[in-house]
Amino acid sequence: MTTTERVRAYLPEPLLAAFMLSVSMNIFGKPSLANFMHAEARDILSLLTVLLGASLALWVGLFWVSNSTFGKWLSARGALQSINAAYITSVAVLMAACVSCLLCAYLTPAYLKTQLIGISISLYGLLTVPTMLNNTRILLGLHGKFGSQSASVTDIRPGSYK
Repeated sequence: MTTTERVRAYLPEPLLAAFMLSVSMNIFGKPSLANFMHAEARDILSLLTVLLGASLALWVGLFWVSNSTFGKWLSARGALQSINAAYITSVAVLMAACVSCLLCAYLTPAYLKTQLIGISISLYGLLTVPTMLNNTRILLGLHGKFGSQSASVTDIRPGSYK
């Protein structure tokens, strides 16, 4: 994956989160958003924690896949590293969103910038979930492509049971 492809792959989510925050600030105002984030940070944290657990489970599943013949097939084509980086990004963003929700819950709404950054990171974390699910769908599609290839048949030798 080239640098341009990486930028195109990872840039839309933070840009969309910033756009959503900007529109929300224009509609509701910064103090209103800060009050909302402070009041709802614990509930948002609950959702993000579940999503973080799911993304960690998918990432652990990728480790399991990477040791199989399918993982070796992916690695030979250079796809395993890109998929791994995508899962790591999702886990890292969701973890940062969880930490930001903790800060927003315990800091007063007077910390306006912290509350707004918390909203932005939380939006970014939520926006990584569809991408992570799409990456999982692509991985399953690649597994189907791998499974449909003809496997070489080994000779059966009498007396060898392996």
